[in-house]
Amino acid sequence: MCRLNVCTAIAVLGLVALALAGSAGAATIVVDCDGGGDFLTLQEGIDAATEGDTVLVAPCTYTGGGNVNLDFGGVNLTLLAVAGPESTVIDCADTARGFYFHSGEDTTSVVAGFTILNGYSADWGGGIRCDASSPKFVDLVLTEGSAYRGGGLSCLDGSSSVLDRVTFSSNSSSHAGGGLHTGASSSLKLRHCEFVGNTSGTWGGGAILGSGTYVLFDCTFERNSADWGGGLSCRHEMDGLVSGCTFRFNKAAEGGGGASFEETAHPTITNCVVYADTANHGGGIYFGDYASPLLENLAVFANVATGYGGGLYCNDRVIPTLHRVTIADNSTANTGGGIHVDHNAGAVITNTCFAFNEAEGIFCEVGGSPLITHCCSYGNTVTDSLCGTYHDNIFVDPEFCDRPSGNYTVRSGSPCLPYGNPWGETIGAYGPGCFSAAPVITSVADVGNDQGGQVRVRWLRSLYDAPGDTVTITGYGIYRRQDQYKASAIGVGGANCSAELSSLPRGSRLDGWDYLFEVPARGDSAYQAVVPTLCDSTEQDGICWSVFMVSAITPDPLVYFDSRPDSGYSVDNLEPEAPEPVRGEFDPGTGAIALSWPRSKAPDFAYFEVHRGDGPDFLPDVGNRVAALTDTTYVDTTLDWTASTYYKVAAVDFGGNRSEYGSLAIVETGVPQNDAATALRVQNVPNPFRPSAGGTEIQYVVRAPGGRVRVSIFDLSGHLVKRLVDQDVADGVHTVSWDGTDELGRPVASGVYFYRVVAPGAAEQRKMVLLR
Repeated sequence: MCRLNVCTAIAVLGLVALALAGSAGAATIVVDCDGGGDFLTLQEGIDAATEGDTVLVAPCTYTGGGNVNLDFGGVNLTLLAVAGPESTVIDCADTARGFYFHSGEDTTSVVAGFTILNGYSADWGGGIRCDASSPKFVDLVLTEGSAYRGGGLSCLDGSSSVLDRVTFSSNSSSHAGGGLHTGASSSLKLRHCEFVGNTSGTWGGGAILGSGTYVLFDCTFERNSADWGGGLSCRHEMDGLVSGCTFRFNKAAEGGGGASFEETAHPTITNCVVYADTANHGGGIYFGDYASPLLENLAVFANVATGYGGGLYCNDRVIPTLHRVTIADNSTANTGGGIHVDHNAGAVITNTCFAFNEAEGIFCEVGGSPLITHCCSYGNTVTDSLCGTYHDNIFVDPEFCDRPSGNYTVRSGSPCLPYGNPWGETIGAYGPGCFSAAPVITSVADVGNDQGGQVRVRWLRSLYDAPGDTVTITGYGIYRRQDQYKASAIGVGGANCSAELSSLPRGSRLDGWDYLFEVPARGDSAYQAVVPTLCDSTEQDGICWSVFMVSAITPDPLVYFDSRPDSGYSVDNLEPEAPEPVRGEFDPGTGAIALSWPRSKAPDFAYFEVHRGDGPDFLPDVGNRVAALTDTTYVDTTLDWTASTYYKVAAVDFGGNRSEYGSLAIVETGVPQNDAATALRVQNVPNPFRPSAGGTEIQYVVRAPGGRVRVSIFDLSGHLVKRLVDQDVADGVHTVSWDGTDELGRPVASGVYFYRVVAPGAAEQRKMVLLR
């Protein structure tokens, strides 16, 4: 039983309700204050629901008995206002709160689509209170609520609620958390929430006073006020993550216009903006009482302190960590326009920019001692010096794109970008947001998989290389200078030239530079070109730097915009082909082997290396290199026949690149002959021979008392073809035959072969010819 408009809403939002309820086959109950539903009041609909049910609420202003102090009674259900918070209001009339969760409800309990107006409590949670319960709140507006703590919402005793698209506006607390308050054991997740115009008193947290654990994504804090932490106040070991949030126009009578962190709070604050907030100390953020948060990618600008620390105030032994923070255009009536560090406080500050603050960038007092590294300080009205312990910092204009409008991104040529400072790092919260008049070289890198002699230069366009601009850029001239050192990338140039070039008389600015070619301009944001070098870097000779400059050219030859020089080097990346096949030929008279291989086709070929080892897996090195030569043959006259011998041959080019190794194995064949008196008498008959005619017989004599004998056949490359004898033999004359087959019994091809006989104290080899 429902009216048509409610039924239409059910049809439109049915999928939403089912998704929120998350229970197949759950019942749907309709509440309509005008009588068009199943029940007139919200509590009646809630009481009629069972686990997983959905209560749909028609547009109306619900107030009075049955519509305030709503209690789910431990049942996990979905309460959904189908027309949204603009049309569905729970008016508590300043006498009660809207909801009280205290029976262990979890995040499958959902309240969605309501405005909760004029909530009130003398203790916690004017609009909603959660005790040891964790419902989910979606698309709510909590407005004009009031309480001792948590004018809009208070979560206590282990609550783990989720808030998605919840707006807290004009709520108030006399003690803590004008919009939202949480206890130390609670854990909340907020996404896309807004806190506007909320106020708090003694403890602070105009929007939020938080303990426990928070995760805040993409939330906005605007025009909130309190004694401490006009927007956000974190206390009691508050942990968690605040990401992508904006704090603006918030006020604190004491400390932390945007936010304050005290009592060992240690959350991570990242990718946030804190601007135009006001406080006595710490116009943007206040740190006190051992707090140790981590701030990353944060922009803190245009905040005001009537006492100390326009941007940040560090007090009482706090040690916050700041990385990639922009602190700019903040002001103070006293000291520390950017940061004031006081009472034995410290801070670890890296890659942070302090610029154009009224008074000092950083001021230290009463034992305050921050550690400052890889930062930029410029344009602060009192001094650009940094206090505490600092090293490796720069004092140059960060080149913001548009300070008056609050755009603190930097120009493409900024020294705060990786290609503009000695450390190759980003300084400050933002990367490039606009272009400089001069092009900016972003990299000079070797071109891979080539023979060297060229690099790829990349650069960002000139500001004027855009349609309809006041200055016409026709192209980019590429210049090269050969140095024995790498050009410095530090320094800020003028409108028409880099710092390095501007120091020279105009007529000599290109002295020592070679013009290479021009790249046509076409309005692209970035360009690249392959540019020749005069030399390559090698292992032997080290790095050979080439310095480059890119000049934006206009139709007027006297108007141009030169980049800062940057440098790089080229490398021959291609190794020669492996010298294969490697062949070997025995000299029967000397026992030497002649190695040979093909010529190298590499245009930058330098020489061949020949290595000899005792196994197929030996590693070539200087110790086993037996030759370095440009010829394609090598005769090894020191071959040791007592052990297996392996050769590896590589080609080396002028860049020091080595090819893969060609290889050849001379398998173990016996012991060397000692002297002529012990020489074997060996011969084969017939020679030449045909296998079809019975093969050939090899005769050999073994002297007394006999011993181990090996008789082996090799081809011209030195590879073993067949082992005929490998055993102990008595003294006397012996004969063994060979039928022209290999170890597997396969016929071998016609050609020249060697047989080698090794007996105790002697070895001998002979040549024979096989015919088919």
